[in-house]
Parts: sequence; structure tokens; C-alpha cells
Amino acid sequence: MSVSACLFTGDLALCRRDINKIRTFMSNAQCYEISAKDVDEDMVRTMCGSSLMGFGQTLVILKDLPNRKEYRNFLISLISGLEISVTVVLWDTEQHVKDIRNPAKVWVEFINTLKGLEVKMIDKGSDFGTQWKDRTEVIKFVKGEFKRYDRTISDVNAELFGEIVGLGRGMLITEIERLSIAGPKNISEQFILDNAFQSSSAAVLYKLGDLIDKNQIEETMNKIHDFLQIGIYHELIGEVLLRRARTILASGYFWAKGHNDSQNCDMLMNMGKFPSAVWHSSGSSGEKNQKASKCSSQKGIEWYFSKYLGMPEKYFGDISPKAKKSKDGFLYTESLPHRIVAQKAVEFVHRVEQAYRGKTPDIQASVIGRLIDVYLSVSDSLKEMRYDATKSESELRKMVLTLSGLSV
Repeated sequence: MSVSACLFTGDLALCRRDINKIRTFMSNAQCYEISAKDVDEDMVRTMCGSSLMGFGQTLVILKDLPNRKEYRNFLISLISGLEISVTVVLWDTEQHVKDIRNPAKVWVEFINTLKGLEVKMIDKGSDFGTQWKDRTEVIKFVKGEFKRYDRTISDVNAELFGEIVGLGRGMLITEIERLSIAGPKNISEQFILDNAFQSSSAAVLYKLGDLIDKNQIEETMNKIHDFLQIGIYHELIGEVLLRRARTILASGYFWAKGHNDSQNCDMLMNMGKFPSAVWHSSGSSGEKNQKASKCSSQKGIEWYFSKYLGMPEKYFGDISPKAKKSKDGFLYTESLPHRIVAQKAVEFVHRVEQAYRGKTPDIQASVIGRLIDVYLSVSDSLKEMRYDATKSESELRKMVLTLSGLSV
């Protein structure tokens, strides 16, 4: 027998939005939204039976479901006896179920029983996680949410938006709704950098980099102050700026090796991936993935080091469980979050190149020398910040001036 009931799990903001739609659709019904923490089972039964007392259609939204077998049995009994005029929405706000397709073990029997009663399962998904399993999933989600507000955004900018705002579906939804109120029809890279709420170290890198590239020193310092106000430490901002200097220096190296801008960006995006000899070699991404996959295990890494690098086996040790790995299981140290960061580094190198053109007999040596000075200056400033915290603000300003090209 089909009953008028559904179970919501997953992101709370997405669940709330869809539950509100149900409330709007059933606006003529008697509606109760209650917490299982606040009312007992008898009261829930009373509310679900209110239609028998002449109230007509009834909607009961029950949230904060406890993780107890007795209460799950109560819910099954309740739903099995629902009148046709009563609709029940079960909302797993405590997120006990985890995933409808692969629920927590103690909830499996409950879920299967509800399915047998033809209760509708509505899984709004969890956050995307610290390592995106599939970037296309995030891109599709962001594009779909902007489409709700008649806004368009490219795949590249959708990925950038996710990097800056963060991986929480609720946070993404809230920010998309906010930006769509007065935002342009087409969401551009610059609009995102100027207006999106920054919630990650990658966002710090994007925003500060954008302001520094425009030589907007005071605006950059104001943004640094904003980051400090929301709990991002001086040292983290300094590390982000040093990372930018390191990327610029690497870009200068690839430029000196004769790579064009596109190849330069490709090389920068492959930085930090192991083994570097594979990722920095020629060939397609698929071919590189296939070669690198042989080195994703302890045994594969030992094979690579002994065969290709000639390292004696006595030097091998176990891989630390803390070692960073990509979504494919590949080891890496530090990789760039988005191609925009690589492009900005390439543009910096070209600005330095233009500044020296016609003024020096060895432009390559002058450019690389300048980039080394930039890196060392930023590195020294970070050391000073770590040694004496009272110098943090002045050293951050020095870093900003150096990376803007106004001072070394």
C-alpha cells in the first residue's frame, strides 16, 4: 500500500528548501513542524490523526530523529497506519542515515522497510568533501543552482566558484542565491573574484592575487585585514603569498626552458604530482595517469625508485599514513587549485620580461635573477613574521609590494 510520506536526508539547506516547497504546495493543510526531541510519541500520533477531528489535510514534518531502534519501529508503525489525508515528512536533521544508497548499518532495515511501504526517499547529498571525488559533480551542481536564477556560468568559472566558496552544498546554495539577486546574467571570473565569499586558503590566493596583479596595494591590505577578522592567521596569509612567489619562480624556469604559455601552465598544474618525471614528460593526461598509476602503491614506488632512479633498496621505508594523496590515490606535495593561478604566474613573468626587454644583453638571466629576488624577499618576510609576530603586518605589506612588482 502506498502512503503519503517521505524521508529527507543529506544537506540541510537543500532539504529545507524542498520541504518549504512542500509546505507551500500544501498551504491549505494543517501543518505541524516538530522535533522528536521536544514531543513524545503519543503527541506525534495525535498530530498525525488530527484530520480525523475535522481539520482536513494534515502535514506533519518530524525532524531530529533519534538514533534508537525503538523509535525507528515507532515510525514504521506510524507510517503504516497513516490516513490518506495525512502526509508525513521525516527529516534526518541529525544525519544518522548518512547516505540513502549506502545507509549506516543500523538504519538499513528501517530504510528497506520504508521502501516496502513506498515511502519516497529524497537524498539531497552531503558536502563534496575535502578532496573532490569528481570535479564534474561540483561543476554540474554549481551550474544547476545558478540556472535556477536564470544565470549562466562556464565550467571553468563554476569550478573556480566552488574552490573559493567551499565544498558545503548549503554554503554554495546560499552564496549563489545572494549573488544572483543583483548579479549579471553571465557569471564571470572577475565577478566571482570581486563578490564571492572567500572561505578557503585557495580563496585567499585568488583574491589577494587578483588585487596584487592590479597593483591595488591598499585594497590588498584591507582584504588581508578582512581575512584576519574572520580568523585567518597572518602566517597562513604569508604562506599563501610565498606559494604565489614559488609558482612565479617555477613559471620563470619553464619560460626559460622555452615552453609556450599553454605548456607553461600545464607544467605548473602538474607541479607536486608524483612522480614528477612522468607528469612533466610529454604525452596526454591519460598516458601520464596510466604511467603514474604504477607508482600509487608502496611496491610501485619502490619499483620506480630502483629501476628509474637507481636507488638502493636499503633506503626504502614505509609511506607515512599522513602522506597527501590525490582523488586518484596518487601521492603529491602541493598542487595548484586552479589554472587561473598558473595563468597569473605566467603573466607576472611576462611583465618582468617586458620590463627588461631592450635594457639588458641577457634578458633570460635578468628575468630569472629578478624572480629569484622576489622569491627570496617574500621568503625572508615570512621568516621575520614567524620570528617576531609584531612585524606581521609590515612584513605582509612588504610581501604585497614585492609580488606587485613595485618593490624587491
